[in-house]
Amino acid sequence: MIKEWIPPGGPFSGHYKKKRPWLLPVILVAVIISAVAIFLLVRGLDKPLETDYLKAVADNDYEEVMRRYNEVRDFAFDSSRSETDRQENLALMQEIELAIAEKINEITSKIERGAAITAAEEEILSVTGAVSTEILTAYITEQASDYLRGDISSDSFIKQLNMLQPIERLQPIIKTYGDSISELEGARPMIAAAEEHLAEGAWIEAYDLWADLLDEDKVPAPLVTFVEGRKEEFDPIVYKDYHDKITEYLKYDKYYSAYDALTEVLPLFPDDPDLLNWLNESRDFIPQNHVNWSQAVEHITMRPLIVSPERAFDGDRFASQADSLMITSDEFKAILQQLLENDYILVSGDSFIDEDGKHTAISVPEGKKPLVLVIENFSFSPLRAESGTAESLESIDEGVIAGQLTDPVSGRTTLSASSSEIGILNEFCRDNPEFSYDGAKATLAMTGYRGLFGHVYSQETLNSWNEERETLGLSTLEMSAEQLEENRIKIREIAEQLRKQGYTLASFTWGGINIVNSGLDAITRDLQIWREEIEPLLGKTRILHYPDGDHAQRDPQRLKLLTEAGFQILSGYGDRVYMLGGKGYVHTDKVYLGGDELRRPERQNLDRFFSAGQVLSDSRP
Repeated sequence: MIKEWIPPGGPFSGHYKKKRPWLLPVILVAVIISAVAIFLLVRGLDKPLETDYLKAVADNDYEEVMRRYNEVRDFAFDSSRSETDRQENLALMQEIELAIAEKINEITSKIERGAAITAAEEEILSVTGAVSTEILTAYITEQASDYLRGDISSDSFIKQLNMLQPIERLQPIIKTYGDSISELEGARPMIAAAEEHLAEGAWIEAYDLWADLLDEDKVPAPLVTFVEGRKEEFDPIVYKDYHDKITEYLKYDKYYSAYDALTEVLPLFPDDPDLLNWLNESRDFIPQNHVNWSQAVEHITMRPLIVSPERAFDGDRFASQADSLMITSDEFKAILQQLLENDYILVSGDSFIDEDGKHTAISVPEGKKPLVLVIENFSFSPLRAESGTAESLESIDEGVIAGQLTDPVSGRTTLSASSSEIGILNEFCRDNPEFSYDGAKATLAMTGYRGLFGHVYSQETLNSWNEERETLGLSTLEMSAEQLEENRIKIREIAEQLRKQGYTLASFTWGGINIVNSGLDAITRDLQIWREEIEPLLGKTRILHYPDGDHAQRDPQRLKLLTEAGFQILSGYGDRVYMLGGKGYVHTDKVYLGGDELRRPERQNLDRFFSAGQVLSDSRP
């Protein structure tokens, strides 16, 4: 038997191929079509489901919305899909979530207004659980917070809980609130008090009330949630507030204030490294033993310093008065050194009265004697410059207060911290921090009629300035409203910086008027100008140092004008330490220091402060 011949290559080769030339192209086309179809099918599965979910949203068919949402979600999290297509599905999923959230918020807004929701809306809340549960839980928590803070009534809160009660998945959280409603109601007064403290920035008082709320045998979970939520919200604010405050205290050597602030805040942040390091730093500068000083506090006073003796004592018509009434910067430095050696410590000018103007004891390191240093008639002007003082104060780098001097011959102007009592005192206290209690420096008793800190702020003060320039044979100045406003801004900045550095700002009356010898109308006008023009620039002042040292202690009418203007410390001259309390004010005396007093120290018993013979400068005539 002869076998049938099969050509090499199989039955579709050889003479068979020659017989069917059309077959191969057909097969190739079929294969290509199949491949394309399969590719398009697979590609279609990877692409986001371009559904018409918006139509379902418009029809309030949220079962359909959720069905399509779940499909898209499955594709978005299917790791077998390409990253590009998963991201496209994820974007569509988030788009649907936003649409659902918008509807849920629309329904909760009705609930919040007290309006009843429809059965259809209730159904929407039920079927959208995968998306809406977190939104609704947050809504209930927010409403509970409003209820506990007193922003909504208990009736309103309970009504909202009842409207959401049919939603099965919300029932456990609603039951938790419902079961503890009486305890929550009882906590509301303390919560309201804590919220009031928060609004005032009294952080520790608020935190203490929260601690008291949680310090019970059985505290309902919603109350814990509320308190912990408020703490989480306020912890960063409280920390930053204390951090900034303590940083500034330490910058200006206010170690007592820093220590007090640290002991307040550390229980809230016990492991914070900055706070712990600052606590140790503050302790190093605070003596261990302190005493309560209930006696009168010594006061000494002087005018702005002669920082240019060659100009003050140049033999002109102003030299004699400068020699008689003022002290030089070298004498000031020597006085500070002897005060330190004699155990005096500077305290702020109003440290010995409370907010109501009542005398109170102060704490000082054991062995130290408190002292208030006053720079009175604190002003700078062309005539003052002729007596060797700085022409003005300027705030330069990093808040340093410098005195400006102009050489009368060359016209060259210089700025230096050592050209004013501010820079000299700051440097001395920085080198001897034990001389200042909590960074206290001097009280600056200011007039305003020639400007403030050597800067005119109104046309009236510019007129006074120009009168002095004319007296000296100098040309008058003109200033625009814009320039005067720039000066007012500068004055506020300097005043703020001085307060931060430990200076107390006080009044020497606006016009430097003698209270005893001035009429009541003149005093009233002066007080009005101080209140309307000066305090907006300097801030509130509650200390008045009488010009010429003449006090109105025994003059009921004048005393009434001064105390009703808000002055709680009224200070005159006297050679002995003296304080007398009145109704809402304290009267003090202070020892005046000038060239005449340094030459005759026995008149005011200066030896209790320093040895005048070792202080008097050789630069005097």
